[in-house]
Amino acid sequence: MNPPEPPLTGPRSARPTPPDAPFEAPWQARAFALAVAAHEAGLFDWKDWSATLGRALQGAAPDGSDYYERWLLALESLLSAREGVEAPQDAEGD
Repeated sequence: MNPPEPPLTGPRSARPTPPDAPFEAPWQARAFALAVAAHEAGLFDWKDWSATLGRALQGAAPDGSDYYERWLLALESLLSAREGVEAPQDAEGD
């Protein structure tokens, strides 16, 4: 029988991530889901996604720590290439 887990005392991100967990943070799961939903809505096909993600991953961190940041860049690139869809502005309006 396993002992109960101690209650969390810090932020949710302080909870250890199991080694086989697909996402380290909730925003990563949302980014993944957004790409799947955009594909299902017909905004791009998987061939285009694969090529765009491949380009976004060029120069990525060797340890994969920026994988989902690169995932978002690929998604933004595909969506902004569609007519009538604009890339988001950062918080400073650049």
